[in-house]
Amino acid sequence: MNKELPGYEIIDKVGEGGMSVVYRARQARLDRTVAIKFLTNELSKNPADRQRFDFETKTAAKISHPNIIPIYDAGEIHNNPYYVMEYVSGATLGEFIQMRGKMEEADALHIATSVAEALEYCWDEHRLIHCDIKPENLIMDMQGTPKLADLGLSRIAGLMVSDENDEMTIGTPSYMSPEQAMGVEDLDCRSDIYALGAMLYHMLTGQRIFEGHEDQNILEYQISHCTDDLIDENPSVSHGVAWMVEKMLLKKREERYASWTEVIDDLALIRAGKMIRGGVFEEHHSTMERSTNREIPTALNAQPAAMDGPQTVVMSPVRNLNIKKDVLVAKKKRMQKDERSEAQKVDAGAAFMKLMILMMLTVMLYGVTMIYEKVRQMPAKEIVVAGGPTLTPISQTSSKQTEETKKPTKANQKFNIAAELGEKPPASKPPAQRDQANPNTTTAAAPERPTTSATPSASPAKALGSIEEATALLKMADKEYQTFLSQRDDAARLGKVEKACRKAADIIESNKVDGEDNKELDKLLRKANKMIANVRWTRELQ
Repeated sequence: MNKELPGYEIIDKVGEGGMSVVYRARQARLDRTVAIKFLTNELSKNPADRQRFDFETKTAAKISHPNIIPIYDAGEIHNNPYYVMEYVSGATLGEFIQMRGKMEEADALHIATSVAEALEYCWDEHRLIHCDIKPENLIMDMQGTPKLADLGLSRIAGLMVSDENDEMTIGTPSYMSPEQAMGVEDLDCRSDIYALGAMLYHMLTGQRIFEGHEDQNILEYQISHCTDDLIDENPSVSHGVAWMVEKMLLKKREERYASWTEVIDDLALIRAGKMIRGGVFEEHHSTMERSTNREIPTALNAQPAAMDGPQTVVMSPVRNLNIKKDVLVAKKKRMQKDERSEAQKVDAGAAFMKLMILMMLTVMLYGVTMIYEKVRQMPAKEIVVAGGPTLTPISQTSSKQTEETKKPTKANQKFNIAAELGEKPPASKPPAQRDQANPNTTTAAAPERPTTSATPSASPAKALGSIEEATALLKMADKEYQTFLSQRDDAARLGKVEKACRKAADIIESNKVDGEDNKELDKLLRKANKMIANVRWTRELQ
């Protein structure tokens, strides 16, 4: 296809699939890097495929969420429809798993929570079902924020009409729910909940459900087979995660989580070290087999009152879910906020302990510095060691050598206080004489030191530079970092950015004054540390 597009400079191809091609480009008018997605030449000739691409474009344009890639513009050139979206510089979650294998539980739960919140917004606000949740459609930016992409297979509940000539089941078999694998038309958010459970399994074990089998067989297995418990594949994960994944992968959708709010609530409980809520669900009803190594916790033994009586959600759930949402939304939102705050308190407690340790070390360092200053300002005396010779301080010995030789050297001047102050010692001053009554002391008075303020809050001991210099370094580092993200031309540029940030951090630290308000300096220091962390994350993805 022709890679020329008015107003945009095509840089390179960043991705290609069976339905579309994605290019990285520069938008000339706004001087920013964007991604442009084109429908392939072959599919552009098919009215049904063009209609699907147009639906994807219009749907994505209505969505505004921090974990979903936004659309800037759309159009058509040479009979090829396209749309312009934010360019996310980073790796897909699939690439990250391929490089690193299984993920830490905390990282996997953070990603799952971000995806669940994005899909909750899509379902509650637009009744949108993604239908293709998988690691390859999740991009991790340089700050570690998950960004959901590719709404090409998305649907709106109640508006799904199948094409009589289309007998193909569309989706990715390893993450498709049983009802999606069977070609059921009236899907709802519970299909995406199943897909997120399959992706959680992949993140925590490093392998897909039914990995190694043919796609057609995987579709059949999603309907009728089971895979091993993730506890057996990764014994380090908590039992709460295993219970949640089993519930998300229940084959009958009426037995799964009924809404994204329930999923997010249980994710918050697990991140706080607690067990999921709800009663025990039947064994052998899930795509993930229940291991004998996983005991039934107390929290799941008792059936809650809400489960009494018929609570089944029918296969056409739009109206029922709306009613349920109207009744429970206020209560659920309050509970959701409380549960998430518990997880945040754990992180805040750890941060507080680190701060307290840092403050204690600072106080100890300040005390040692004050003791050293007092000792340094004491008059020089000879030291008598019991049973041994008389020891003379270096400064006094150097003074005697200076008087005897009359030829001061650089080594003598290093310990001469008068020379340090830029003054010449009096020529008529006689050398120090020993007291006849006490030969271990001298009659000459110790040289006077200039009095200095002992108040530490007056100014920093010795600043490595000015705050203006630190600010300029940070601005320069940020500019270099942004240049690297947009051009990817020189990996050595990252080292330059990190070096500048570290130098700026040292200057900021040296300008701090004990006992005074250092809020602005702390703010600059946090900015420098954040940029250092971003550089490390960028280098990890190289």
